[in-house]
Amino acid sequence: MKIHGLKIGVACVLVLLMSILMLSCSKDSDTGDPREGLITNETPHQVQINFESLKVVEVAPNTVVRENAVESRITYSVQITVLGDGGAILDARQLSVYIDKDANDQVAGSVTCSWYIRVFGTTAPFGYEAGS
Repeated sequence: MKIHGLKIGVACVLVLLMSILMLSCSKDSDTGDPREGLITNETPHQVQINFESLKVVEVAPNTVVRENAVESRITYSVQITVLGDGGAILDARQLSVYIDKDANDQVAGSVTCSWYIRVFGTTAPFGYEAGS
């Protein structure tokens, strides 16, 4: 009788561990899967990306940020603002970008991604590029 109870206990523990493992694998993580989006700031200035006031992403100078927190299968009107010292606006641009997290057909720098936003240059007017 003890062995039968021990077998049932071990089976329950295994089922519980497998369930936890399966749940943890199915969650979206915010680690920045390269199949998702990249925001590249190739300027010496702070850049602010505004996804229709739903999410604002701050990108430090000369930095690449992976972004996967915006909803997919939506075209966003994105406002990109390049900020100077003290937060003064140096340049701003409105772009549209389709957030497609399923495809893997864009290359930003040497990284493959599904969509990207790139800001480049050293002085205004800056260059802006988006792909999806």
